[in-house]
Amino acid sequence: MTACSSEPAAPRDVQIKFRSDKIVLRRDPGISWQGIVVEDGLISVQVGGTWVRINSDRSVAHERDGGMTYVESDGAVLKKTEFVEAMISGDGVELSRQTPTTIAAIREDGVLAKSRD
Repeated sequence: MTACSSEPAAPRDVQIKFRSDKIVLRRDPGISWQGIVVEDGLISVQVGGTWVRINSDRSVAHERDGGMTYVESDGAVLKKTEFVEAMISGDGVELSRQTPTTIAAIREDGVLAKSRD
């Protein structure tokens, strides 16, 4: 099913797909959303080439340029790229960072910083 744009000056087609396990909306690229997928326990929205996923457990994932950022339901934040993995706990007490060559962490019981070789 394809619907017409509600913006006559800048028409953009919208596709709506109904599947047994999800609903998919897509529209031509522009300045706002380009895709929405609604599944059991998950809503994903694409804006400007970036996907944001909202899970039923209140966790959120953001994917852009090969990197992922996660906000867990307890408030912890994780960032993963090809160069680094970083984490901060939801209460801000623990921090860690891993690269291909180093590991560093701050925890309640102390600080760790070392080479991975």
